[in-house]
Formats: sequence, C-alpha cells, structure tokens
Amino acid sequence: MKLNRIIGIAMCMAVTIPAFAANTADGSNDIENVNTNGTTIVITQNNEIADRNYDDDDQTVVIRLGNDKVLWRSSEHFEMICGGLTLGFTGAPGHPGNMPIEMGKSLEIGWMNIIGVKYHTHGFSASVGFGLNWRNYKISTQDYRFDCEGGNIITAPYPDGSTPRNSRLKIFTMQVPVLFTQKMPFKLFRQQQSVTAGVILGYSSHGSLLTRWTDSNGQKVKQSSNHIGHRRFTYDLYGSIGLSHYFGIYVKYSPLSVLRGSGQPSFHTLSTGVVVTL
Repeated sequence: MKLNRIIGIAMCMAVTIPAFAANTADGSNDIENVNTNGTTIVITQNNEIADRNYDDDDQTVVIRLGNDKVLWRSSEHFEMICGGLTLGFTGAPGHPGNMPIEMGKSLEIGWMNIIGVKYHTHGFSASVGFGLNWRNYKISTQDYRFDCEGGNIITAPYPDGSTPRNSRLKIFTMQVPVLFTQKMPFKLFRQQQSVTAGVILGYSSHGSLLTRWTDSNGQKVKQSSNHIGHRRFTYDLYGSIGLSHYFGIYVKYSPLSVLRGSGQPSFHTLSTGVVVTL
C-alpha cells in the first residue's frame, strides 16, 4: 500500500470512528463505509460484515469495534479465527460391566480453535484450526477402581477396610478440527441459529491414572501412573447447534477405543455439553 493511501486511510479513520461511536451511543449499529483512493474502510460493531460480499479486486480494511472472535479478514472471504470453548460431560459407551464410568462425574474441557482459518460465503463456512482438549473418565463407586498392571488398565476392588475416594483416567489431546457450518434461514429471539458438523483429528500426547482412598489406618493413599496404554492418534465426529452467535450445544463421538492393545478394556467416548464463542 502506497504512502498516500496509508495517510488517507488514517485520516478517514480519525474522522469516521468518532462519528460511528456517536451513532452507536444512540443505539445505531449501522455500518460505516468510507472510500479513499480506491480502498474501502468498513467500521462495524455487529456481525453484518460477515454477510457482505466484495469483488476480488477490492482493497478492504475492516475495523471491528466490540467483542468479536475475528482476528483478521481479507476481501476474498477468508479470516483468522479464535474461539470455541467447550465444557461437557464424558460417557464411555461399550465399557465393561466392572468398569462403571460415570458420565455425570466425568468432564471434558476444550478449546476448539486457539487459532484457525475460516472460509465463508452466503451463510456457509468451512474452517480448520488447532486446539486442545482434556477428558477424564471417573469411577466413584465403592466396588471398583482403576489400576495399572503391566502397562495395561484393569479394574480392581479397593483394599479391605479402606474408604474409596475417587478413581479416574485422564487424556490430554492436541486437536485439529475440520468443521462446516451453515446458518439457518431464520432467526429465533433475534438470534442467528446455525448447524455445524465435521471431524476433529487428534493426537493424545498424555494419559494418566489417579486413584485415591483412605486405608484402614486412616492414612490417605494415592496411586498414579503416566503409562496407561492410551491410543495416540484419534478422531471425533462432531456436531453442534448454534443457538446464537455466542452459544451452542455440541455432541462428539469417538469411534476408536480410548485404550489400545489386546489386553486393554475396550470402550469409546461420547461427550456432550456447551460451546461458547469468544
């Protein structure tokens, strides 16, 4: 960009931003457009910019005022994104009868896109990014606990006379979500709804076991291991419904068993919860 164009943009920004702020203070969220030397400056405080179309030869500077997840946008419908905090419960379909993993006490916490790239056009978008995910699988019954034997996970009773506290497996995963989103052709309660589906590729770099109990002498005992034989490469099938631009509900299912090896118990992962856009 030439120097005179940069100066022109700066001057227009100095004039239009205070005016736009005055409009929004009066309750107006209209988009302000200023053209200088062939460059369009768009100043917005809402999401209308996401539905605008630009010619391929447009040079567009987008200035966002307010809380939004867009980090950068080009005139060719690409943008860098950050968001997708997830909080939910983890179930274990197919788990053995002597491994009563409790979905109501097993949690999942994740960040879908620490950084990502999205392509969008006419209400449809596709994105790919990088994120992190933590899951645990918890047993809190009096009868069974997780144990590790020869690098394999087993379940075993607590020692006689002991008082169980809790027992869990934890998996940490670096993930690459590949997602496709379609906006609905209607709005409920003045909020934009959407549907998202895709696959999340993952590499589980760490897995651990932790069991706690109090023995018959009143001493607190902790058993842990970082060698549980978990599956390293995984993928999840993902679906969500966006109830608004900032909030939705999701479901994830992993067709592959969490643990690998012939001596390991076989079970899958089904998780559901809420997803929040930054």
